[in-house]
Amino acid sequence: MKLKTVFKILIVSSILLPVLIVGIVGSASYENFYGNMVSSETASVAYSAAKSQSIVFDRYATDLATMGQMSIIQRTAGGDYNAIKEQVDELLLSRVNADSALKDLIIMDGNGYSVAAAIPSSLAQTYKDFDKLAAAPDNSAYISDISFDASKYEGTSAFVYIIKEITTATGSSGYLGAVVDMMPLCSGLSSTSFFDNKGVIIFMDSSGNALNVNGGAVRNTDWSVPVEISLDALASLGENNKYAVFDENGYYGAYGRVNDSGWMWIASYPASAASFDAMIVLIIGLVVFAVFIVIDAVIAFNIYRRAITPIGTVTSVMEGINAGDRQKRLPRFKTYEFQVISEAFNSLLDEFYVSEDVHRTIASLSESMLFEWDLHGKTLYVSQNFRDTFDLDYEKANIFEDSFLSSLMSEVDARHFVKDMGALNEGLREYVENEFQIKTRSNTEIWVNIKTSAFTNRSGIVTKIIGVVTDINNKKKSSLQLSQKASYDFLSQLYNRSTFLKELQKLLDMKRINERYAILFIDVDDFKFINDRYGHNVGDEVIKYVSDTIKECLGKGGIAGRFGGDEFVLCLTDKEKVERVDDFSMSIIDALYSGYKCEAAGVTLNINASVGISLAPDHGTGAEELVGAADEAMYFVKKNGKSNYHIFDPEAAPDLDLGNTII
Repeated sequence: MKLKTVFKILIVSSILLPVLIVGIVGSASYENFYGNMVSSETASVAYSAAKSQSIVFDRYATDLATMGQMSIIQRTAGGDYNAIKEQVDELLLSRVNADSALKDLIIMDGNGYSVAAAIPSSLAQTYKDFDKLAAAPDNSAYISDISFDASKYEGTSAFVYIIKEITTATGSSGYLGAVVDMMPLCSGLSSTSFFDNKGVIIFMDSSGNALNVNGGAVRNTDWSVPVEISLDALASLGENNKYAVFDENGYYGAYGRVNDSGWMWIASYPASAASFDAMIVLIIGLVVFAVFIVIDAVIAFNIYRRAITPIGTVTSVMEGINAGDRQKRLPRFKTYEFQVISEAFNSLLDEFYVSEDVHRTIASLSESMLFEWDLHGKTLYVSQNFRDTFDLDYEKANIFEDSFLSSLMSEVDARHFVKDMGALNEGLREYVENEFQIKTRSNTEIWVNIKTSAFTNRSGIVTKIIGVVTDINNKKKSSLQLSQKASYDFLSQLYNRSTFLKELQKLLDMKRINERYAILFIDVDDFKFINDRYGHNVGDEVIKYVSDTIKECLGKGGIAGRFGGDEFVLCLTDKEKVERVDDFSMSIIDALYSGYKCEAAGVTLNINASVGISLAPDHGTGAEELVGAADEAMYFVKKNGKSNYHIFDPEAAPDLDLGNTII
């Protein structure tokens, strides 16, 4: 079957889908409408019932307010209990005995401490939730959470404290509290049912304890609230918005506040108890929905079998090819279009493998060494002669990190190489060619020419970087020998003035932002005296001795040059030496002064030297500027006793034109 036939089936199914959507939306809309209607009716009935039951709280609040006006109550709360103890006890006990639901009456001072009570066990105690009591709104009765301490009061297992703030005889605040059994209220709520006794009203305190759950009082851990109550919705409830309706967790219903307390009433009606007619409509809707689901499933299965399965096969084959399985090919599909794709893909893959084999064969026959970095797969290919020459961990190598050729180069060359690779990767350059000195497996260093090119896809994104590494060691050595004659001072074998300044500027241009270099200008003290007394041959030997000492102290942490006569210049790049440049300077001074044994003159010469120091970038960014600053610092030493070092101080030479000092 052709792919276009599969799409015809898809078009036919798309005609049926709108009908399915209408059926689902219609059923859902009716169910939603019916749910809202039941929720509203439940809320209306429950609100009236909840108001009638909450009168219990109002009655006790009113009684407490009336008692609070009595002088003996006010005197007791104000601390005059002992004088009127018998009258107070008789009053409290008579009130408790007259009301079976009233378990205790307690008079408290302004700190919630009970000073009188109908039940003696309640005396001399501070109310346990006094912080909540103190935070209750003015002129409102405080209703506590349900307490389940059956041992506290006889005949009740669930009670609350209803407490009213009063004014004592001394004008301070006090409290009058009633301990009320909640089981009568629970019975009243249980008898207040609606909708064929299937609707239930529950009173819940601020901690989630509840009355009338299965006819009794329960802790918050022993039941689940049928609705997730919104604090914002609850806060907005008032005279104009008495309750909020809900349709959640298989219940229709509503909830609202119990008076001004932290209590709530929750009315719920099981959705399963909805009218039979509504259930019939919903059942029909569900049946229709199920029929269309089956139809769509059949259609989807057919589409999957005809179109999606071949795509899955193609994906699987591609994954195998990416994993390196060169034998993987697409099978012959039944669908015509996929047959064409399969044949074309397999033919193209065969040609690719042939081309790849030819490429690798050419690479193996070439004297140049090749590497290829695949940015998509982050994989590296290198020719065999490349592996034979360089000792690297090719499985972990990354051309952008210090795990490829840069790990075999000097710090400067490595930085340059990584920078070149980054420019290719970011599309800033398409081709880069440079010469580097690299360490080989035999631990010798050779000069190589590295040519690298970036290859992009149709979107212009770099996908591969290919490099050709050519051994130019012999050619480079010959060139260096010629260059050395022009770049080096013959006597000292250090850079001459012009070469040193060029090399110094290169280092400064490549310096990282947070790096510091130190430039030392060294002048041999009293060199003219040595020449005049012992002759120029001895003077030349002293120059060689000074240059050898400088090379030994410098190591590979910088460059050095001779500026002519008895003047030498160094650039320190080693971080530790730069940070301790004063110690380094003294080490040179001490090493020179340790003495040079001159065989020709038969004497040991203790060489003194004056050293001036400048720092990059502190004292400048240009080569001549920094050398000029070091030269100025050296002359400071000359003027102040010689044979010492000094770090350039810009404030001591405000008018110094450093750019022209050495010209």
